[in-house]
Amino acid sequence: MTATWSDQDKKVLAGIVLFNPDIRQLEKNIQALAPQTHEILLVDNSPNEMEEVVQLQNKYGLKRIANQANLGIAKALNQILNYAKENGYQWYLTMDQDSLVADNLTASLLEAVDEKTGIVCPFLLNNQKITMEEYQAMDLPFRQQITDPILCITSASLNRTEAAIEAGGYREDLFIDCVDVEFNIRMMEAGWQIIRCPKTWLVQEMGQGKPVKLMAALYKMTGKKAFQRLSVTPVYSPFRLYYIARNSRYVHHLYPTQSGRQMTPGWMMMQFAYYTLSYPLSSSRIEMWKAILKGWKDAKKMEEN
Repeated sequence: MTATWSDQDKKVLAGIVLFNPDIRQLEKNIQALAPQTHEILLVDNSPNEMEEVVQLQNKYGLKRIANQANLGIAKALNQILNYAKENGYQWYLTMDQDSLVADNLTASLLEAVDEKTGIVCPFLLNNQKITMEEYQAMDLPFRQQITDPILCITSASLNRTEAAIEAGGYREDLFIDCVDVEFNIRMMEAGWQIIRCPKTWLVQEMGQGKPVKLMAALYKMTGKKAFQRLSVTPVYSPFRLYYIARNSRYVHHLYPTQSGRQMTPGWMMMQFAYYTLSYPLSSSRIEMWKAILKGWKDAKKMEEN
């Protein structure tokens, strides 16, 4: 049965984390979420207040927490969780500022939950690796249980407030990247299930997507999904590469069996090598690898503490 917004136990808070957002994209996000949720909370990590964000806040009657500094995704997520708890929301939807969601997102996610569900997420369409037409042509189940924690990302995940509190919230020392993987592991360790509902979707850009023509051609020739996944690469700054390297290594250290294959140092090494080969020539590969190696070095320091 499709949930209705009059059901007290199905009230949903949407929390959007901001950092110097693209205003047009953010407004599209708000317009998509407003009819699907009871309330939208903006958590603004932008160092300087943007007048356009304040105007959107007033235009749509939104609540906003202005951190006046980049306190990290984990801190912002904890602020959303605390707001949900304090205001009686049993479910909260976590969003980033530049994702687009389906019109049926929240209703479909709620329909997929049961008493054991801690998190439910949609099908992910990222960096145009799969077109909307290809997605719509897929024969997908309505509901799937996820055991690999990397398969459920923060954006557009519907979280049970009780379960998130029981799991301990989000680790703020991770700051950004792998925050969701580590959180998902603790949710499952606490006995909650993570569910994917492939009948609804999220369009997300992971970094600035860059087409890789060779991989696209190989996919067209062979039809191999591996080439399709490699046909667009996310372009990350050295800042992001540092946290990806540091946190992936640290999370794997904390949960060597639960974190999954894609958190292993070997897998990440292949990932970083691919980024190095596929990035535009204007990127500094030296700076990329400096950031990656520093991240690995700092992960070891975290392991020792």
